[in-house]
Amino acid sequence: MKYFLIPICLILLVVCGCSDPSKPKSNEFVVKGKLKNTKGEIILLEELLINKTQTIDSAKFNEDGEFYFKHTISEPGFYLLKIKNRNFVTLLIKQEETLFVNGDALQLEKTYTVSGSDESSNIRNMYVYYYRNASKVDSLRKVFQENQDKPEFAAMQDRLDSTYKIIFMDQQKFIKHFIDENCNSMISILALYQSFGQKRLISSEDELTYTEKIDRNLFSKYPKNQHVLNLHERMEKLHREGTEKKLIEQHLQVGVMAPNFTLPNLKGDTVSISSLRGKVVLLDFWSPTCEECVKETMNLKWLYKKFQKKGFEIYSIAIESSEKRWKKAISDLYLNWIQVNDFNDMAGPVITLYNVKKIPYTYLIDKDGKILAKGSTFEELTNQLYILLGADKNENIKDQDSSVHTKKSRK
Repeated sequence: MKYFLIPICLILLVVCGCSDPSKPKSNEFVVKGKLKNTKGEIILLEELLINKTQTIDSAKFNEDGEFYFKHTISEPGFYLLKIKNRNFVTLLIKQEETLFVNGDALQLEKTYTVSGSDESSNIRNMYVYYYRNASKVDSLRKVFQENQDKPEFAAMQDRLDSTYKIIFMDQQKFIKHFIDENCNSMISILALYQSFGQKRLISSEDELTYTEKIDRNLFSKYPKNQHVLNLHERMEKLHREGTEKKLIEQHLQVGVMAPNFTLPNLKGDTVSISSLRGKVVLLDFWSPTCEECVKETMNLKWLYKKFQKKGFEIYSIAIESSEKRWKKAISDLYLNWIQVNDFNDMAGPVITLYNVKKIPYTYLIDKDGKILAKGSTFEELTNQLYILLGADKNENIKDQDSSVHTKKSRK
């Protein structure tokens, strides 16, 4: 038996001697790298959670700009390598992966490369495309700032706006293709919520379609992952909202009775929409802080002056939490039709009742209280009122009476 002990011991020594302590185990990952222009800073490893980031570890660069992290995980996750708040990169890391990151510490997010993870490399490709288009927008912004005081700026602004739309559409097309190509990977979740400037690339109209596509590929694959679960819950919420919207829209179709409600006016007296039966009513949703709404009131003033004596009434619901600002705007604009407000902004029950998603927005209601039209333009409203109430069509519909002015224009 003693003869067999020697080879067994030798085998154990060989196995132990070949193991690499830096190699991650089945429940670990390693991130290491080398950056230029480091000055002994601290680099952070943070986990991107659903509503916050959490610092996992920190390391100091050595003299050669090298760093090293090892961390234990049970599920794939999103992680940030951060030097400063606006100088970080996003990685998708799985168990047993070893990632190598290189770049310039001064501009890590724009210069880094990553190997050891195809998905993290694809995240980099997504941001490279973003920065390319963002740079084009920066150039447009510079041209805008340099020429905004020149007499030919109006025509130039149209060209700049048109060019911006082309850039935005290009970025939008890229991100949709990116999701289609990577919907079996969690990186598609990052792409789903990408914005360009202040605008989401996947619009609210397309969100359910792309959320369903990603969920269909990921939920069975990662049923316990926090990001996948959050996406699944979001999809279920979008389904519920879609169902509710359909039910609401059924009660807001042209030809059905306009839902009744009551709100307080300027004096605090309540006025119900049903109390206006016998008149053609324009239900107007607006805000004194909405520039387009304020412009539209000039058209409404003309309509009111033109058709009021023929049985036309306007019922304006303000989306404004400040009573002082609301009343001042009405006074400044000389608005003399029904003005009401519940001071709940877009959370008001009437906003929900009439499914108002943007302002200004209008519903035209006939004398019997039925919905005639919704979201009409000024020209459409004018033509509808001519048909319903009659008036002298020889008068130009855009020729507003000289007495219709704001206080500002009178000064």
